[in-house]
Amino acid sequence: MGKILYLLTRDCQKKDLDKAIAVFLNLVVTQQMKAKIPYIVHAFMQYAQKAEGVIPASVTTTFPLSEKQKKELAKTFSFDEGMSKEVVDPSILGGVIVAFEGKRIDASFRSALNRMAHQL
Repeated sequence: MGKILYLLTRDCQKKDLDKAIAVFLNLVVTQQMKAKIPYIVHAFMQYAQKAEGVIPASVTTTFPLSEKQKKELAKTFSFDEGMSKEVVDPSILGGVIVAFEGKRIDASFRSALNRMAHQL
């Protein structure tokens, strides 16, 4: 259903968007799928991001990043800075954890210390 919503709305002119969404919602109601709306929206977002080449990411640090740091991370790892979710987690002690496209790059101090502890 998320794909259907995307295909229904992607080429709509702004003036026709409300009508297209109303048609889709009518379909959802007539098919008794109101409870599935959160899942449909999630599927829509995933499909739209993939179709438009947008790569969402999650960036975890011990403190909020500056705009410059956000841009550098997005450029380094090739993800869309505007679609990144920033998480502040002091328990990682320092460094950064970047997750995108099903990958997780953990360059946190906590993980480095854990690896050293296992090697000893």
